This record gives sequence, C-alpha cells and structure tokens, in this order.
Amino acid sequence: MDRKLMEYIPPALRQVREFAALIEAQEPELQDLWDGASAVLDEQFVETGSQAGLLRWEKLLGIAPKAADTLEMRRFQIMTRLILNTPYTLAQLTQILTALCGEAGYSLTLEPDIYRLTVHIHMAEKEKYSAVEQLLQKMIPANLALTLSLEYNRHGQYAEGTHEALSAYTHLELREKVINLGE
Repeated sequence: MDRKLMEYIPPALRQVREFAALIEAQEPELQDLWDGASAVLDEQFVETGSQAGLLRWEKLLGIAPKAADTLEMRRFQIMTRLILNTPYTLAQLTQILTALCGEAGYSLTLEPDIYRLTVHIHMAEKEKYSAVEQLLQKMIPANLALTLSLEYNRHGQYAEGTHEALSAYTHLELREKVINLGE
C-alpha cells in the first residue's frame, strides 16, 4: 500500500526537523506492516490469493490439485466447489425437485420449528430416489434433519378398481408398482 506517515501529521508539525527524522525512521517499518496486512487480506479471497492462500482453500474444501494445474485453474476449481456449497432456499429446492421428479413426483414438507425436512418421492419416480438423496445431502443445511422416503401406493388409490382387475397383481406389485387401472 502506498501510505505515507507524513500525511497523518498535522501541517504545523511537518516542518519540525525532529518529527521529519522520526517519521523517516519509522516509515519503512510501517510500510512493511501495511504491506503485510494487505497480503493477509488478499489471502482471504480466492480471486486474489497466492499459492499459499489457494492451498488453504483447497485443504478446507477437500480438493487435491494436480501438479500441472495453473493458479487460474485452481481458482476455478475452488470457485466451482464454493458455488456447489452455497445455501439454497426452499423455493430453489422446490424448483430443483420439480425439474427432477416433475410437479406431482414428490411432496416436500419443512417444519422449521423442529428443523425437519421431509421429502416423499412418489412411486412413479422411484428410480430417481438415489439421485434425489445425494442432491439433498449436498444441498440442505446440516442443522436440518432429513427424512426421505418413497411414497408407496395406498389402498385408496385403487378404490375405483374392481376386484377382478386388482387380482392380476400381487400385494407387493400393488404396493410398489405404478399401476394405472383406468387404462
């Protein structure tokens, strides 16, 4: 940083020879302090960090840099990981689940008073269960308890079906398969 101690001295004292000599003697040490403080501040940010600062970020985020990676590539990898770790809102989570499972493919309940998030994946989307599970584990805050489950078929869904139509399926199939009796 380009700060001069003389600028902080009142104009009347700048003319005193002793003050000028004192400031001249202290200026290099204070300049080193300012430069050190600036360097410490630069290390806190990915965009301005040096090799040592980026190494700290990588250690924190669990990134193993390759020997051939440039500083810019390492910065990119750190920023990418930080973007993945950004907190999401309930609206964003709903939007992402809708894109994955469809509008009717899940149900979502947040109970903020007891810090619980409950997600039920509908039976028609059961093949996406593990992908949704991985996504939720990365997205939701650590202080929320997650309950993720498949929403199995229920008796009420088959109220319109005849006994003859339902007898073609086993109890397990009625519980775990997507069955359209109206077709």
